[in-house]
Amino acid sequence: MGKYDHIPMLTGAENYHAWQMDMKYTLDFTSVKPLPAVVTQPTEAETSAIRKWLVDDV
Repeated sequence: MGKYDHIPMLTGAENYHAWQMDMKYTLDFTSVKPLPAVVTQPTEAETSAIRKWLVDDV
Protein backbone atom coordinates (compact mmCIF):
# COMPACT_ATOMS: atom_id res chain seq x y z
CA MET A 1 0.00 0.00 0.00
CA GLY A 2 3.00 2.33 0.03
CA LYS A 3 2.36 5.52 1.99
CA TYR A 4 -0.81 4.02 3.45
CA ASP A 5 1.02 1.34 5.45
CA HIS A 6 -0.43 2.77 8.68
CA ILE A 7 -3.94 1.69 7.65
CA PRO A 8 -4.73 -1.86 8.75
CA MET A 9 -5.85 -4.33 6.09
CA LEU A 10 -9.60 -4.90 6.25
CA THR A 11 -10.02 -8.54 7.16
CA GLY A 12 -13.59 -8.58 8.36
CA ALA A 13 -15.98 -7.25 10.96
CA GLU A 14 -13.41 -7.57 13.76
CA ASN A 15 -11.22 -4.71 12.49
CA TYR A 16 -13.77 -2.76 10.45
CA HIS A 17 -14.00 0.14 12.93
CA ALA A 18 -10.23 0.77 13.00
CA TRP A 19 -10.01 0.44 9.21
CA GLN A 20 -13.01 2.73 8.65
CA MET A 21 -11.66 5.46 10.96
CA ASP A 22 -8.20 5.41 9.37
CA MET A 23 -9.68 5.53 5.86
CA LYS A 24 -11.98 8.39 6.83
CA TYR A 25 -9.13 10.48 8.26
CA THR A 26 -6.91 9.73 5.27
CA LEU A 27 -9.56 10.67 2.72
CA ASP A 28 -10.71 13.77 4.66
CA PHE A 29 -7.14 15.05 4.93
CA THR A 30 -6.75 15.06 1.15
CA SER A 31 -9.82 17.25 0.81
CA VAL A 32 -8.39 20.00 3.04
CA LYS A 33 -4.81 20.09 1.80
CA PRO A 34 -3.82 23.52 0.53
CA LEU A 35 -3.71 23.94 -3.21
CA PRO A 36 -0.80 25.58 -5.00
CA ALA A 37 -1.34 29.20 -5.95
CA VAL A 38 -2.16 30.03 -9.54
CA VAL A 39 0.54 32.53 -10.49
CA THR A 40 -1.43 34.04 -13.36
CA GLN A 41 -4.61 34.54 -11.31
CA PRO A 42 -3.78 36.00 -7.87
CA THR A 43 -6.54 36.36 -5.32
CA GLU A 44 -7.68 39.78 -4.07
CA ALA A 45 -5.58 39.41 -0.92
CA GLU A 46 -2.51 38.44 -2.94
CA THR A 47 -3.05 41.36 -5.33
CA SER A 48 -3.31 43.79 -2.41
CA ALA A 49 -0.17 42.39 -0.82
CA ILE A 50 1.75 42.66 -4.11
CA ARG A 51 0.61 46.25 -4.64
CA LYS A 52 1.52 47.21 -1.07
CA TRP A 53 4.94 45.64 -1.47
CA LEU A 54 5.51 47.46 -4.77
CA VAL A 55 4.55 50.83 -3.27
CA ASP A 56 6.73 50.27 -0.18
CA ASP A 57 9.65 49.08 -2.31
CA VAL A 58 9.70 52.16 -4.54
